[in-house]
Amino acid sequence: MTTHTGETAALLREVGGSTIVNIASEDEIYDGLSSFVDALRAGTHPVPEKDKIRRYTREAQAGQLARVFDELKENTLHAETAQIETVAE
Repeated sequence: MTTHTGETAALLREVGGSTIVNIASEDEIYDGLSSFVDALRAGTHPVPEKDKIRRYTREAQAGQLARVFDELKENTLHAETAQIETVAE
Protein backbone atom coordinates (compact mmCIF):
# COMPACT_ATOMS: atom_id res chain seq x y z
CA MET A 1 0.00 0.00 0.00
CA THR A 2 1.33 3.33 -1.07
CA THR A 3 0.25 6.24 -3.17
CA HIS A 4 0.14 5.74 -6.94
CA THR A 5 2.83 8.38 -7.32
CA GLY A 6 6.10 8.77 -5.52
CA GLU A 7 9.31 6.82 -5.06
CA THR A 8 7.79 3.70 -3.49
CA ALA A 9 5.28 3.25 -6.31
CA ALA A 10 7.99 3.91 -8.90
CA LEU A 11 10.26 1.29 -7.34
CA LEU A 12 7.46 -1.26 -7.19
CA ARG A 13 6.64 -0.65 -10.85
CA GLU A 14 10.32 -0.90 -11.78
CA VAL A 15 10.81 -4.36 -10.27
CA GLY A 16 7.40 -5.64 -11.26
CA GLY A 17 5.23 -8.18 -9.52
CA SER A 18 3.38 -5.70 -7.36
CA THR A 19 -0.15 -4.63 -6.71
CA ILE A 20 -0.28 -0.94 -5.86
CA VAL A 21 -3.26 0.42 -4.00
CA ASN A 22 -3.74 3.91 -2.63
CA ILE A 23 -2.99 3.85 1.08
CA ALA A 24 -5.47 6.69 1.60
CA SER A 25 -8.44 4.89 0.05
CA GLU A 26 -10.30 2.27 2.09
CA ASP A 27 -12.28 1.18 -0.97
CA GLU A 28 -9.16 0.77 -3.08
CA ILE A 29 -7.41 -1.17 -0.32
CA TYR A 30 -10.42 -3.47 0.09
CA ASP A 31 -10.78 -4.09 -3.64
CA GLY A 32 -7.05 -4.34 -4.25
CA LEU A 33 -6.44 -6.74 -1.39
CA SER A 34 -9.30 -8.94 -2.53
CA SER A 35 -7.97 -9.01 -6.11
CA PHE A 36 -4.43 -9.63 -4.84
CA VAL A 37 -5.49 -12.63 -2.74
CA ASP A 38 -7.57 -14.03 -5.61
CA ALA A 39 -4.59 -13.72 -7.98
CA LEU A 40 -2.29 -15.42 -5.46
CA ARG A 41 -4.71 -18.30 -5.01
CA ALA A 42 -5.08 -18.67 -8.77
CA GLY A 43 -1.33 -18.46 -9.28
CA THR A 44 -1.76 -15.56 -11.68
CA HIS A 45 -0.20 -12.71 -9.72
CA PRO A 46 2.99 -11.54 -11.43
CA VAL A 47 6.29 -11.97 -9.63
CA PRO A 48 9.12 -9.43 -9.46
CA GLU A 49 11.95 -9.71 -11.97
CA LYS A 50 14.83 -11.39 -10.12
CA ASP A 51 17.52 -9.37 -11.86
CA LYS A 52 15.82 -6.14 -10.88
CA ILE A 53 15.27 -7.01 -7.22
CA ARG A 54 18.71 -8.56 -6.71
CA ARG A 55 20.29 -5.13 -6.24
CA TYR A 56 18.05 -4.55 -3.22
CA THR A 57 19.25 -7.59 -1.28
CA ARG A 58 21.16 -7.02 1.96
CA GLU A 59 24.29 -8.38 0.33
CA ALA A 60 24.06 -6.00 -2.62
CA GLN A 61 23.23 -3.03 -0.41
CA ALA A 62 26.14 -3.85 1.93
CA GLY A 63 28.46 -4.06 -1.08
CA GLN A 64 27.27 -0.69 -2.33
CA LEU A 65 27.81 0.84 1.10
CA ALA A 66 31.32 -0.66 1.25
CA ARG A 67 32.14 0.90 -2.14
CA VAL A 68 30.94 4.29 -0.88
CA PHE A 69 33.16 3.98 2.20
CA ASP A 70 36.13 2.91 0.03
CA GLU A 71 35.58 5.93 -2.21
CA LEU A 72 35.31 8.21 0.79
CA LYS A 73 38.52 6.77 2.21
CA GLU A 74 40.33 7.27 -1.10
CA ASN A 75 39.10 10.85 -1.42
CA THR A 76 40.16 11.58 2.16
CA LEU A 77 43.63 10.11 1.58
CA HIS A 78 44.06 12.16 -1.61
CA ALA A 79 42.97 15.32 0.18
CA GLU A 80 45.33 14.66 3.10
CA THR A 81 48.22 13.95 0.71
CA ALA A 82 47.54 17.15 -1.21
CA GLN A 83 47.39 19.11 2.03
CA ILE A 84 50.70 17.65 3.24
CA GLU A 85 52.35 18.45 -0.10
CA THR A 86 51.05 22.03 0.09
CA VAL A 87 52.44 22.47 3.62
CA ALA A 88 55.79 20.97 2.59
CA GLU A 89 56.23 23.47 -0.23
